[in-house]
Amino acid sequence: MIVDNFDRIRKHLRFDADNDSDWFYHLQIIIRRKDDGVTIKKNCKTVRSYYIRSIQYYDDHIEQIKDMCRMFHARAYIRLNPSSWKKCVLMAFGELATYLRSNQCSSLRKLTDELAGKYNADGIEKTWIIDIDTKDKGVLLDAVNLADRCLPVGHKIIDCIPTKNGYHLISKPFNLKQFKETWEEESVEVVPDVHKNNPTLLYYEDDDAQ
Repeated sequence: MIVDNFDRIRKHLRFDADNDSDWFYHLQIIIRRKDDGVTIKKNCKTVRSYYIRSIQYYDDHIEQIKDMCRMFHARAYIRLNPSSWKKCVLMAFGELATYLRSNQCSSLRKLTDELAGKYNADGIEKTWIIDIDTKDKGVLLDAVNLADRCLPVGHKIIDCIPTKNGYHLISKPFNLKQFKETWEEESVEVVPDVHKNNPTLLYYEDDDAQ
């Protein structure tokens, strides 16, 4: 099984013409314990992180990212909400003090990834992810139709990203309370999780892939 979303994700990446833009997209190669053939103590482990600041950089690293996923039996994930270097630097002061107070200085190497996943760039409307954890097309269609009804006027689901076991629906923010209540009224299925700043799957290849 191969899930390759590089071309699909590419069209959603936006960059300023200014090369000194504060924006970047946070991409990580992650090993997950639940995947076949993986033996790690934690639920997941980050192999490498990339900070994507241009389409050229993204394109230039596609094959390297695929190779690393194959080598480590890992998945590549990317956040579709761009992060801000300036916010990361500003917030680093407080985070460093926390590390010192808790005597966790050896964990400092993780700080950049933690900050990159928290602080989005200003001036960009965020996207959310509706996590459909099944390949059932009926459940997928129900989620699309319901989200479209809950989205502001003029907005529709932006894209449907295939994952290993289902789909990630990419949308603009919507009325989450209405979505959950209406889903519970109209469907016997479990209400899908909605993530406001989580990554989506970029690439995955299992051992049986041809």
